[in-house]
Amino acid sequence: MSKPLRILVAGDSDGCLEVLFNRVRSVVKKSGMFEKLLCVGSFFGDGNESVKTYWKQLKDGEKEGRRGVFTLTNGLQIAYLSGVCRNSTDSKTDDGDRKISCHYSASDVDYLLSLATGKDYNGVDIFLSSEWPRNIWHYTTQPTGVDIETLGSDTVASIARALKPRYHFSALAKIFYERAPYRNHKILRESQTHVSRFLGLANVSNSDKKQKYLYAFNITPLNKMDRESLIVQPANTTECPLKSVQSDNRSQGATGSHGEEPAQQFFFNPKDVERGQKRPFENRGRGSHPKHHKPPGPHAPCWFCLGSPQVEKHLVVSVGDSCYMALPKGGLVPEHILILPIGHFPSTLELPEDVAAETETFKKCLRQYFHSKKKSCVIFERNFRSPHLQLQVVPVSGAVSDDIREEFKESAVNVGITFVELERDEPLSHIVAPKTPYFMIEFDSGPHLVHPIKGYFPLQFGRQVLASPNLLNVPGRIDWKSCQASKESETEMATSFRRMFQPYDFTREL
Repeated sequence: MSKPLRILVAGDSDGCLEVLFNRVRSVVKKSGMFEKLLCVGSFFGDGNESVKTYWKQLKDGEKEGRRGVFTLTNGLQIAYLSGVCRNSTDSKTDDGDRKISCHYSASDVDYLLSLATGKDYNGVDIFLSSEWPRNIWHYTTQPTGVDIETLGSDTVASIARALKPRYHFSALAKIFYERAPYRNHKILRESQTHVSRFLGLANVSNSDKKQKYLYAFNITPLNKMDRESLIVQPANTTECPLKSVQSDNRSQGATGSHGEEPAQQFFFNPKDVERGQKRPFENRGRGSHPKHHKPPGPHAPCWFCLGSPQVEKHLVVSVGDSCYMALPKGGLVPEHILILPIGHFPSTLELPEDVAAETETFKKCLRQYFHSKKKSCVIFERNFRSPHLQLQVVPVSGAVSDDIREEFKESAVNVGITFVELERDEPLSHIVAPKTPYFMIEFDSGPHLVHPIKGYFPLQFGRQVLASPNLLNVPGRIDWKSCQASKESETEMATSFRRMFQPYDFTREL
């Protein structure tokens, strides 16, 4: 592997070239020479008389400069996209005091996307874009000091998703933002590849030392790295936050308001509600799952984060974009299944919309599969002493939802549990406040049962009820630790389930 290259990247200089170069000289004097200084965002500004002629030639198209890929003699590949989308409705900087005259077109976008085709494409080392990619902050800390509802371009996000840059730099937002690295492959469905790192750089003229406009880093060209070193996944790596857009949308504009009216949430005191009593609908808002937010992140090694080395991957039976299915250790029955988010989310309440939607798709497919085998499907979640969301899906032969629901209600009385019914189209947030532990059961039909936990709760309650003589009649399997199988048997069960479930598995189309 060759020696790493030292690179400097600067944000919007806005014509303040003397300030920028003085700072660069200071950095070089202190730490030595760099291979390149790369500048992103608004370089010339509007008031620099000495560059107006050249700048006019760029704007008029007499000189090229909108997009391309530049390869250094040492092999470093730098892709770039200048300006903002020509049809963008948000062609102003964030302070709105001037227009950005440099634009790219649909043909520029198509050119960059065409570079990422073919089975041998591995990515680029660096991608420079004036605009931020839309939603780059999903799954991690959000940027502060800027309106994220209008920040970023779907088009740039699509290009970044395709190019798979190891480093992506943007400007124009006048803030510094360094995102946690994100992966460029789907775990277990695609070969592992390198991660991407995004940095938004501030403007040179800003006076806040926290708003960095100059970034230094070391990088070895991708084509000179061994695979083992290239695909290292840092501990804080997240899922890819970027979504591809269709080609007919590429010239539709780069940014715009994606704001939504925040959902209202209403909570209740479980002591005011009798067991199983439906609650009146007065003053209920329609809550929704939060769109995207930073997963809390495990405080210790997690057995269920799919990117974690602790995951027993021989138990995995299906992997989607945001969630996956696996057999549990010591399942109640051979077809006992878990639905889990790929990233680290502790409960259904804290799932972003896209992750929540995919859990529902997995549930739907499992219900179809079990119905084909004349079985009812029970899904329960215990958000209590369980750091990673686990949706337990258990088939029961010969029983109907109403019978199973009554079995849970009667068992709850014996251990002092109070259930509240939740209509199927009603958000869980109407019953359970954020960060409140709860136990929830879903059935094929009729309302769900929810118990907000305040104090004691029997950890094996869900398994205990299902294992009872009236349902599965497997009392010896209440404690999963006492009925674990060998790895060979687990692998065989996972392979068998994967094969039988295949006609119902939507992930085959992804």
